[in-house]
Amino acid sequence: MYFLFFLTLLLPIAVHLWGLRVKKRVFLGGIEPLLNSSIDAGGTDKLRKLLLLVSRILFLLALIFAFLFFRIGNSLKDRSHIKQFNFVDNSGSMCALNGGKFSTFIQNANSQEKVLPQCSMVSTSINDFFEQNTSNKQKNIFSDFQKTFINGSVVEHSENWNLVAIENETGRSNVSIDSIWLSDNFIKYNSPMILNVLLRNNGDKQNDNLLVELKIGDKSVASNLEKIAPFAVKRVQFPIVLKNQNDRKCEIKLDDASWTFDNNFYFSLNPIEQLDILLVGDVLNSNPIKIAFDQESIFNCKSIRTIGDGMDGLSKTSLMVVNQANGLKENEVKLLTDFVKSGGTAVVIPSEEWKKADSDFINGTLGGLATEIDTKDQIELENPDINSPFFRGVFDKAISANMPFVKPILKIRNISETILKTKAGETALAGLNLGKGKVYLFSFGLGKNETFSSNALFLPIFYRIAESSAKNRLNSFFRITDEVVEFVPKDHSEEEEVYSLENGDFKIVPEQRIQGEKVRLFLPKQEIPLGIWHVKNKNGLEVVQFGLNTEKAESVSDFYSVEKLKEKFKNDAKVKVMSFEEFQEDVKEKKTIDGHWPFWRFAIVISFLFLLAETLIARYYKRKPLSV
Repeated sequence: MYFLFFLTLLLPIAVHLWGLRVKKRVFLGGIEPLLNSSIDAGGTDKLRKLLLLVSRILFLLALIFAFLFFRIGNSLKDRSHIKQFNFVDNSGSMCALNGGKFSTFIQNANSQEKVLPQCSMVSTSINDFFEQNTSNKQKNIFSDFQKTFINGSVVEHSENWNLVAIENETGRSNVSIDSIWLSDNFIKYNSPMILNVLLRNNGDKQNDNLLVELKIGDKSVASNLEKIAPFAVKRVQFPIVLKNQNDRKCEIKLDDASWTFDNNFYFSLNPIEQLDILLVGDVLNSNPIKIAFDQESIFNCKSIRTIGDGMDGLSKTSLMVVNQANGLKENEVKLLTDFVKSGGTAVVIPSEEWKKADSDFINGTLGGLATEIDTKDQIELENPDINSPFFRGVFDKAISANMPFVKPILKIRNISETILKTKAGETALAGLNLGKGKVYLFSFGLGKNETFSSNALFLPIFYRIAESSAKNRLNSFFRITDEVVEFVPKDHSEEEEVYSLENGDFKIVPEQRIQGEKVRLFLPKQEIPLGIWHVKNKNGLEVVQFGLNTEKAESVSDFYSVEKLKEKFKNDAKVKVMSFEEFQEDVKEKKTIDGHWPFWRFAIVISFLFLLAETLIARYYKRKPLSV
């Protein structure tokens, strides 16, 4: 429609043409006035009129272009200042890239943009960002597009996205710490232990000069120079001895001439106190459970024949193992239940002599469990799920050994935690939270015709149960993607305790819940520093401590290139992929658009110049007289 403005140019042209046709008749009384007057030479007058026509046309053209520049410029400016909603990937790999210079460019490119925190070490999944309500905004993602954080759901949730790829170097060597574990089942002071460190090379380049350093209590105690092949894992061992409480704070440092965000691994070795264990059973000396616990000096085992014998020291007992051959009495089950509800841990193992009454006692007092006598032939156990919370950290890989055969006595139903199953899919070992404590109930007994007590599963299961009964128990380290820090406080108070997390000057009071005897602290979804964190009560006294580290997936040096991203989203018209260099050019173009405003002002000034020219021509352009 802008061409309509140019129709105004016809006005001065029409005036000019009309002026050429106008003739003026003058009557003279004699020749003398004619001789004394100036007569235009004709050609001069035509040139004057032509100059006036040109100046008028240029005046109108300048005004038209001033208007067009103003309208079009404002439209472009509005488009270039669409409110931005930007996601700047704050993963560790991005943090290690170009020193964060790209983030500074993004922030300076448009002060209206919203740039999320950079280099926080709290990896935010890009797919979570797609879930945010950002309608009527331009949405940009700035990332190195690490493959571990990109999946098909991006396409599902996309809506007019610009993916700006900050290209990272792929395939290089980047060594990180996969996991750590101790040779001993329990951590003790002044007891030699072997610390196992599993290293992982996340790239396709071999690292020949990897320096691994172990620090205990802020002191360097050992270092190894290692060589690790591409995409390989390697175990490194360090002998350690904890001598005092300050030695609980540990750190492993890597120097792999690569990224630096994942070269420090923090963990805390929390020594376990001596555990008082009460063994209740008719066969005391040959009891396989007693033999197992006697192998560790940390266990202080006391044996009685029935629950009613010698219950005086229950306040100090952490674990009670009940394996009575002659069944249970109602008052004994009541004592067992009170022990668990007050914060203790109990293991209940049935025997072939148990009757329906024993099952009814358990159902009536423990609650939640539905058991019945269901003696069957021997059946093989199913391989345990090593990724379940109970077995987490117990086995490095899936168990390949033969599983034991057991003879079921109880049929267990309606339980929340199944630890072991039979090949028939029935529960063989169940866990039940009760009050502040926990009960572990076996469906089979120990003794003749069973191979469980001689199987490789036996010790790890009972040691894990004993470990879980220890007070102030906490994992030695967590990852930034872990949501819950769970521990069992040493002392239970009737009034609600408030716990805080502290790391140097950084202090937070997280959301917390009490589940039985366990306290669950929920790590906040915000930028928090890595390192050693201390859990303190409301009086400022430390309860436990742990290490906080980067996520494993952050260290994988495998990224989508711009070409791969374009291929991935070639069929999605809502997603535009560009390199960071292309984004920079786009920003420069927008800055040029932002600079459009002088054009219409210049056009206004030029229009006034042509108006002035017209005035000067009309006033001072003299007609050349004709000599007579």
